[in-house]
Amino acid sequence: MIKVFNEQNVIKLDISKIAKYLPQIEKKMSLPKCDGYNIILINDREIRKLNKGFRKTDRTTDVLSFNNSPKSSDIFISVETAKSNAKI
Repeated sequence: MIKVFNEQNVIKLDISKIAKYLPQIEKKMSLPKCDGYNIILINDREIRKLNKGFRKTDRTTDVLSFNNSPKSSDIFISVETAKSNAKI
């Protein structure tokens, strides 16, 4: 199961629209049904802190992922960096 948490307020997002695509994402990624994946949407400042703390890299990035256990993972996405990297 994938859950989405919007922990930023820099870019307005409609989480219900994102949630509509979660079953397709889960299927495309062939994720086991028993596993839990958390997608946490954050800002550049927060992802920079995580990157510095865990990877010793003092800069922003678009995505960081952490395996909490064999059955749980957190995926942090900086919406600011992801938006600037997106090719629309």
